[in-house]
Amino acid sequence: MSIISIRLNNDEKTLLKKVADFEEIDLSSYIKKIVFEKLEEEYDLKLAENAYKIHTESNQKTHSFESVVEELGIDI
Repeated sequence: MSIISIRLNNDEKTLLKKVADFEEIDLSSYIKKIVFEKLEEEYDLKLAENAYKIHTESNQKTHSFESVVEELGIDI
């Protein structure tokens, strides 16, 4: 297992420790959790941006939710 060090001022450490305690996990596990959550968000965003780019470059027609509901005669 690797160890990575980060430098925090006292206020930053206190805040992270309070949140980790609230989450009922140790500080190291909390930092690891939020790092991987951020990585997942960034990855999902890149996938969405790529899918949108491909879609816009394909010149395919899109329909709004409202227009589909109206066309199908669905009452919401």
